[in-house]
Amino acid sequence: MTAHPFHRLPGKKSKEEADKAAIELAALEKITVQLEAGKGARSAKLTDEEDKEVRGLGLLTYKPLIYAANVSETDLGNQGADNAYVQVGGDLCLQDMQGSRVMSLVHVLSEV
Repeated sequence: MTAHPFHRLPGKKSKEEADKAAIELAALEKITVQLEAGKGARSAKLTDEEDKEVRGLGLLTYKPLIYAANVSETDLGNQGADNAYVQVGGDLCLQDMQGSRVMSLVHVLSEV
């Protein structure tokens, strides 16, 4: 793994800055393992401190996902239990879990 960008900054670091950098580096190492395995950064098991340090980085695969399926009104009655696409979305969400949600939507077109 390459050196963390924080270590390239000139000048001395305070103890607090060094501690934050160490926490962020540990988090990024965990995230790198997940990314190299083809998973999203959100699948990394981070401590609360690590989560706080990486939130500001704006990593796209760390952001929560919404799995949405456009279903018929009849499918909406049973939350899409009979709809194969809703099932696939639910399976993906269960694999991803952290911060993900499944939503069944109905778009009704009105006739004029």
